[in-house]
Amino acid sequence: MRFNIYLNLIFSFFLAAVFPLYGNAQTIRAKSSERLNRIYRHYNKVLSTSQRNYLKQVSDSTLVKVPKVVNDSINDLVNDRIRTVHDLADSMAFIQGDKLDQLDQHTAHLHIVNWFSNNLNYRGRKYDEDFNTIADNLQIGFVTPFNLEFYYARNNYFQPDDWFTENILGLTYSQNILKGLSADVAYEHWFINYGDAQTKRWLNNYLNGSLTYDNDFINFRTDYEFMWGSQITVQKKKYRAELKQLTNTLTGNWQKDHVFLALDHLSLQPAATVVFSNSALPPVVINAKKQPLTYDNGKFGLSDYEFSLGLEYGTRNVTIQPVYHYAFPVALLSTETGLSPFGYFTLQAEFMVFVKNNRKQVNRG
Repeated sequence: MRFNIYLNLIFSFFLAAVFPLYGNAQTIRAKSSERLNRIYRHYNKVLSTSQRNYLKQVSDSTLVKVPKVVNDSINDLVNDRIRTVHDLADSMAFIQGDKLDQLDQHTAHLHIVNWFSNNLNYRGRKYDEDFNTIADNLQIGFVTPFNLEFYYARNNYFQPDDWFTENILGLTYSQNILKGLSADVAYEHWFINYGDAQTKRWLNNYLNGSLTYDNDFINFRTDYEFMWGSQITVQKKKYRAELKQLTNTLTGNWQKDHVFLALDHLSLQPAATVVFSNSALPPVVINAKKQPLTYDNGKFGLSDYEFSLGLEYGTRNVTIQPVYHYAFPVALLSTETGLSPFGYFTLQAEFMVFVKNNRKQVNRG
């Protein structure tokens, strides 16, 4: 009788000791299975068939190796193994992303950009000192496989008692020169829908040339812009307006990839911009300020510098970029008075629609 009591006590202690370990083992296996399944689902659509099969094999093998006895050191080991699976999936997604980028660069697509500003300004000059001019720009373009883009754009400027518009036809050619270094050339003709006949011909041709160096951490871009118009008569003198501007921008990039999707990114982008220009003003500024046309293109010099902080979220087809800017305008003429620093906000949304499903081709392997 006493022997049976001792035996029951030993059996009870055994169950009390083993069942929690078994339960913990089952719990960690279930959690490990869920974590591995999440990794697989996250990267599934972007990986090729062979990559998906390999990832599945590695995940299953990792789950099988989850031990039955659990303690802190075992937990650390399991976490390390799951991180290894995640890193494997991440690296394979990077490979697929690079392949997709290379195909996309030579695939025709529709390119749509919408840009908004709550306080439109030009080189740190507000369009009106008493109130903000709201601006919205919509650009719709078609990019050929040869990096030549034809586009139509419409600028809308909103003031409390007025509304100005411009229609633009343009083309841009882009070319990679070296790894990380690219060049762009653009030409636009502006159709101005406000002002008198001379204002409409004041500055209606636009030429831009730019060089961009880009790596994972910094982006440096320099733009030279030149605007000119038809010959007009100002104060009984024949005159052709010319606007010249050199803009240099250095942007930092702290980026996190694969945030919500297998091919997305979220990045923080602080930037500094320095602008050199002559003192000629575009027609919309003159019209908004109700200034008379002038026959003086002005000297060339430092006209503005700005600091900004942007946040960018992007996928293969969509990029959203809110940015806060703070401008420090610099007077070019002695008549420019009352210039003071100010802040403003911009928001840009970019969409690309490809005519061919490159993802299907990349994932076929």
